[in-house]
Amino acid sequence: MRVFGSRPSENTKALHYVNETSSSARIIFICEKEDKFFLVTDQTPFHPEDYFWKDQPGDQGTLQADTQDFSVTDTLAWPIAKSGDLLLPDQVTLSRNDEAHVLVIAHVVEPVKGEGQPEGGVALDAASLVGSTARLSVDPLRRQALSAAHTTAHLMSLALNKQAAPFWKKEARPDSLGHPNLDATAIAGARVFPGRSEDTYRLGKSLRKVFDVESFVENLPAIGEGMNEQVKGWIDQASPVSLTGEDLSYGARRLWTSVVDGTEVSIPCGGTHVKALSEIGPVSITLRYDPDEKALVVVSEVLSPPPYRQAVA
Repeated sequence: MRVFGSRPSENTKALHYVNETSSSARIIFICEKEDKFFLVTDQTPFHPEDYFWKDQPGDQGTLQADTQDFSVTDTLAWPIAKSGDLLLPDQVTLSRNDEAHVLVIAHVVEPVKGEGQPEGGVALDAASLVGSTARLSVDPLRRQALSAAHTTAHLMSLALNKQAAPFWKKEARPDSLGHPNLDATAIAGARVFPGRSEDTYRLGKSLRKVFDVESFVENLPAIGEGMNEQVKGWIDQASPVSLTGEDLSYGARRLWTSVVDGTEVSIPCGGTHVKALSEIGPVSITLRYDPDEKALVVVSEVLSPPPYRQAVA
């Protein structure tokens, strides 16, 4: 492994928090291993796949620096130790961030083949790039499709909580609308794709003590119908969407915020989202219970025409 530049001492400034898709930035650090380059800038509009909760994948796009074009094939959150051995993102083993690490956003880059150049473009001269100014551009269609899917997933979770409210046997922590928060209590995994999301909820022994899982599962068709109707109604309200929080340092606490039925709702989130619910368009939500895994799988799909369909394809 070869490194170029000084090890970062501060978290990357994350411009995706304010919906940016392009910006200039200074290249501060590059790490190369087996012809794979991890490039870090002081700020970036690229949303990374989070290290701790891998729900939304990293942005893709382009980076221009030193008269050369590069493809950004992936973007990753990278906890870097302030001292000691330097570990690549897939080598780090942390359950949560701590004071011994900084959280940076790493762009996985490769040179773009230009006219008259050999396959793979010219070799990446990492040493000369450190300290230079780069122009970063996120693929806007893919970002929009991911953002629509992520916002829909949050609406789905609020609708799930509302429809599941009658099945609680004991009081539970409420969500922003005052309903028991089944989403926060039972979520086991979440994945966001362009135009689609998939959330998995564990309905195991501990939950069954406070929640009537059997009756809930028996009523899944009606629950799904109610969720679809509810989410459609909220999307039609066309409320603005934002990530609240002043600190743009990557990893700082952010809240997804919108308004439904006249009530402000918020969910902790650092992903990307549409600017208004009206951008989503029609959606379809399907629920499936897996009795072997004792898990509920909810798939939320954005049914909009292009640009989402172009990005999904």
